Amino acid sequence: MWITIIVVGVLAGLVGLLILNARRQMKSLKDVKDSEKVKIFTDLNFQAKIKTGTVLVDFWASWCVPHHCKSQC
Repeated sequence: MWITIIVVGVLAGLVGLLILNARRQMKSLKDVKDSEKVKIFTDLNFQAKIKTGTVLVDFWASWCVPHHCKSQC
């Protein structure tokens, strides 16, 4: 029983350290420069913009780190 409690405590501590490290890394990420190739779609212009052909849409949030970021792998 005590071994189980110790193992769970150690695992919880490691998860906590991983979360703190991830938050620190996210805060140190640099902003990505704006590009004229990136178009901002809204509810008002989305349908008109996608009528022109094939469109790649990337839904994102400023607080969300990309999964392909090498520093996060």
